[in-house]
Amino acid sequence: MQGGIDEESFKSLAAKVGIGEKIAMSNYHKVLDQFENAINEPAKELYEAGFDNAADIAERILLARKKLL
Repeated sequence: MQGGIDEESFKSLAAKVGIGEKIAMSNYHKVLDQFENAINEPAKELYEAGFDNAADIAERILLARKKLL
């Protein structure tokens, strides 16, 4: 992944700061697993508040993420 944090770079950085690989990777995967909800839930709230394009923006973010992974 160019310019981002992928699994290997996360492992490397965790080791440099003294965090065990198992703990670091557990947190990495938790963040990835929760990412979609972290985008969709606020998008829904924003849409309900009158921001009509919030769902479209959320979808574009999620599509861009999938292309990077």
